[in-house]
Amino acid sequence: MKKLLYTFIFASALLAGCSEDFLVRNSPNSISEATFWKTENDVKLAITGCYAVLQNTHMYNSVNNGNAGFPGLDYATDNGYMTWDYKSGGAIGNGIHTPSDNGVTGMWNLSYAGIGRSNYLLANISKVTDMSDAARARYIAEAKFLRALHYNNLILLYRDVPLITEPLSLAEAYVPKSPKATILDFITKDLEAAVEDLPLPADLPSAEWGRITRGAGYALLGHIYLNNHMYAKAAEFTKKVLDLNYYELYPDYTELFKWVNEQNKEIIFPVTFKRGVGGEGSGFGWFTGTRVPDNHHPLRNLAEEFYMIDGKHYTESPLYNPNLEMENRDPRFNTTLISKGSLWQGKVVPESQLALTGYALRKWVEENTENVSQNQNDCDQDFYVFRLAHIVLDRAEALVKAGNYNESEVLGLINMIRDRVGMPKVQDVEGTGFSEEKLMEIIMHERRVETAFEGRRYFDLKRWGLLKERAVDFFNAYEQANNPALRVRRFESPKHNVWPIPQGELDTNPALEQHDEWK
Repeated sequence: MKKLLYTFIFASALLAGCSEDFLVRNSPNSISEATFWKTENDVKLAITGCYAVLQNTHMYNSVNNGNAGFPGLDYATDNGYMTWDYKSGGAIGNGIHTPSDNGVTGMWNLSYAGIGRSNYLLANISKVTDMSDAARARYIAEAKFLRALHYNNLILLYRDVPLITEPLSLAEAYVPKSPKATILDFITKDLEAAVEDLPLPADLPSAEWGRITRGAGYALLGHIYLNNHMYAKAAEFTKKVLDLNYYELYPDYTELFKWVNEQNKEIIFPVTFKRGVGGEGSGFGWFTGTRVPDNHHPLRNLAEEFYMIDGKHYTESPLYNPNLEMENRDPRFNTTLISKGSLWQGKVVPESQLALTGYALRKWVEENTENVSQNQNDCDQDFYVFRLAHIVLDRAEALVKAGNYNESEVLGLINMIRDRVGMPKVQDVEGTGFSEEKLMEIIMHERRVETAFEGRRYFDLKRWGLLKERAVDFFNAYEQANNPALRVRRFESPKHNVWPIPQGELDTNPALEQHDEWK
């Protein structure tokens, strides 16, 4: 049975990272300082609030008819297309977002809400004396993990942002931006110093599913270093994850993305959700009854990226059947996409439901007909922030980009991912003796087909310097040119390489200055 980790959602504004701006304000509704921070249970409530931010639709959730956080960013890439501009992947993907955009503002506000809650716990946990040193160190490490996660997301999207490491009073409210490099240095040193205080994954009780472990700490550090081009450090910490000798690839890729199987040894850090409990269900895994989810649109070039089961591109393989694209295809194709001839709830999908791009999303989507009468934005499915396959591919890239790699090790990592789905080994199809550029092409392919619609493609393209080339130029030349029903995307350089500071923050904080690109 799933542990309801986040069910102690705040009953007051105790840890209020506000919705209006990023500061932690005093609130007349707050629990009194004189009565709180007395027992370990108070600390549990506080850390639960830190986790709860992650469930928001501007973070690791999305809903059918509302906002979309990180799961929605694939629709701002060459993986997908969003028709709704109020979703994160809509306006941003189409290049029409502004400093007042819903997604731009929402991600900023929720990130700082999470940072504020972590800061509040870190500033007050010393007041609680009836807990062990080990328990205290663990709570501190969890709060620092979550703070580092938020700050990494902020610097990857917005670049230079205010660095706030303690609760602020109104008199201290006006905080200027700090350089990205300063924030990166702070969060990596802070988390590295705390990560060993997290429990080993093997020691985590099943009742605490979803709490941060040492493996998650190593994974986040590897992720931070990789996305900031610090490849030797990324290789170091991804190796630490593997050296725990705990995590295993779940044997069935398709079943991995069904909520009944979400508690398994591939998952390193999930954001947990539970249907029917105080709004804690997920929306990115929503179902649509007998109809496929046809308002989010995977793109044709993503479908074409999945190889045939002989390891060849569909244009080079005799196994390709244009009338049944999933036939003889990499099994991840049919797990990820609904295409012409696909079955949905045991019936062939009408092509009219695939009209815009010819594809619909299957990954994450709840197909179980027993649940069609329930709220489609209230599902059980957890979101996998880190799973073992992510770390394996992160390590392969880090090794190659660091420049000091053994080809057999890199290919072994890629083949580990391919073996799970029964795809041929790289060397059995393409040989060996690859250049660094060719190895990166192989890794890029594997990352895309393995992790589509898991909120990673946008950051991959940014890291590789390919966001404009793939998400806009290629989209316009290939997807939109062949399908005028899609909107032409815009990309203004250098403006769209960084997200703007939200207008609401500029209006309330005179010390905060808009990025030069957005002035």
